[in-house]
Amino acid sequence: MTDSTDVKPTTKARTKTPTSSGAQNILSAAEELFAQQGYSSISINAIAKQAGVSKANVFHHFDTKETLYIAVLQNASIEMGHLIAELDSGNGSASQQIGRYARQHLQNLFDKARVTQLILRELQQGDKDESVQLVHNTLNKNFTSIVNIIKKFQDQGEFRQDIEAAMIATVLIGCNLFYFQTSAVLDQFPELAFAKDPDNYCNQLTDILLRGIENKSTD
Repeated sequence: MTDSTDVKPTTKARTKTPTSSGAQNILSAAEELFAQQGYSSISINAIAKQAGVSKANVFHHFDTKETLYIAVLQNASIEMGHLIAELDSGNGSASQQIGRYARQHLQNLFDKARVTQLILRELQQGDKDESVQLVHNTLNKNFTSIVNIIKKFQDQGEFRQDIEAAMIATVLIGCNLFYFQTSAVLDQFPELAFAKDPDNYCNQLTDILLRGIENKSTD
């Protein structure tokens, strides 16, 4: 049950995530619980207990449960923002940059596994519109940035312009998310031996995405 006192009266909500060790401990506890049960099912009391602190201590760092939830999402999205910035740095060809991004994005999904699970859970099973909206708002900026970078590659003539940039981004991110969700069982299928090596998986994914599967020599 959600605690009815999960909102602390405040005159001005904090907008920056606290960086102290105590705040990071609370963030870690909240990340784990939100990933397991979702936004609306977790109370501040439960988070405080998981973190080994008082409810007042949680409110010392975070004004509301929503503030804490946003901080969890933002904390995870910082690394993704760095990956996107590197993709936009112009180091290497477009193909090389997309390949590098695919590998680093996949690694980030596993490094931030709990938050990845949290985001997927809310998008698929979120039982309150507000939790889904919070996730959407957090993801939207990064996704838009990736789409704009792909559009830049299209404008430079490196990628086809007859395919929507958002579709290219969706395929790339969607395939990595599928790998993340199914990696534990992929080794049970002999045909999927390639998937045992994440780098090999990303290399083939990028090659298919950029060059397709049609044999041009048969035209």
